[in-house]
Amino acid sequence: MRFLVDECTGPRVASWLRANAHEVFSVYDEARGMTDDDVLAKAYSERWILITNDKHSRLTLVDSLSNKLASRSSSKMKTNPTAADWPRGEQLA
Repeated sequence: MRFLVDECTGPRVASWLRANAHEVFSVYDEARGMTDDDVLAKAYSERWILITNDKHSRLTLVDSLSNKLASRSSSKMKTNPTAADWPRGEQLA
């Protein structure tokens, strides 16, 4: 699997993932200081699974996905979406 490990998560998680044969892009190791918006854009455009401890990034990601869902649907977004309401893999492209 492909994981993008945010800088705030640190290098230990990235090292563990690599040791378990996963492909990893570590912001801490490879792009320190990358903005939250750039991290999210990279994860989305390059199809990385994002691992972060940054509350701001998680909220931005939820907003982004909510907007994407709303723009794809002619019906109104649910106020409290369930896991079934979120897009899967190819639906995000």
